[in-house]
Amino acid sequence: MTLNTILDLIVEGTWDWDSATGTVIRSPSWYRMLGYPIGELLPDVFTWEKSIHCDDYARVMAHIEQYIKGEIDTYCIQYRCQKQDGSYLWIEDRAQAVSRNSEGVATRLIGAHHNIHAHKVIEQQLQQQTRLLEEGNQTLEKLLARKAEELELKNKQLEEQVATVEKLSQTDVLTQVANREKVNVEMVKEIARSERYNHPLSLMFIDINNFKFINDTHGHKVGDAVLVTLAKVIAANLRSIDCLARWGGDEFLIILPSSDIHQASDVAAKLNDVIANTHFSDNIELSCSFGVVEYQQNETVDDFFHRVDQAMYQDKEAS
Repeated sequence: MTLNTILDLIVEGTWDWDSATGTVIRSPSWYRMLGYPIGELLPDVFTWEKSIHCDDYARVMAHIEQYIKGEIDTYCIQYRCQKQDGSYLWIEDRAQAVSRNSEGVATRLIGAHHNIHAHKVIEQQLQQQTRLLEEGNQTLEKLLARKAEELELKNKQLEEQVATVEKLSQTDVLTQVANREKVNVEMVKEIARSERYNHPLSLMFIDINNFKFINDTHGHKVGDAVLVTLAKVIAANLRSIDCLARWGGDEFLIILPSSDIHQASDVAAKLNDVIANTHFSDNIELSCSFGVVEYQQNETVDDFFHRVDQAMYQDKEAS
């Protein structure tokens, strides 16, 4: 009780990551710092990684990997975390390994996030003021205010344009799920995450049986409607951390983070039942072939894809 009270009073947001369970325990002040109701977010590393600003992500991941592997002695890094309202907060993240395995790899970290936003804002303002003074600009305060307003507007417009273009470039036009380009990017990221935290990772390949017959018999418009409905059905039965993508034609790919082969096979069995009981256009009864594999240590992306492709064809030949 005393420890919980102390953690609640501490201004810094403390956290405790245990690789054995994959959980991250966070103090109430951590939630308050980022504007979330206490305990609202899942106690895992995904919650933390998703909050990191995209411009800081690679730098932070490289730093924590070095520390986990014992390549550096100190974990201390400054970066931006996204708050519940969408804004970003500068924090200083410090941690210490309280246990390591026989190979020197950290298996448990305890750390704290310290709010340094005010300091960072002042630092950036001073840097900008210095540049303006060096350039001989007059009426510094008015100029700063005008420039800040213009920059904020331009940044907002640019972010909206970038977000729109990025979404269009990574979304399948017909089914509105991720496309091949997007899933390739996510696969590289998830493999790195699996290696970093020693989490299981599985991949599922789904192919519609006799889809050509559906197109030839009912027409491509009906075939397209079947693909759209199937994508919605699959998406509705996946977790938020799973990534569903249309691989091409009548093929779909699903990345299943933190899922071993048994858990992924259970998901495939569930999807198979749901699809069999779904009403598609023109009373079409649909069946699919499934391939499921679990990531193997140091496996390449191409080899991972090849194995799941082979697993799917074995299932198709057996049916």
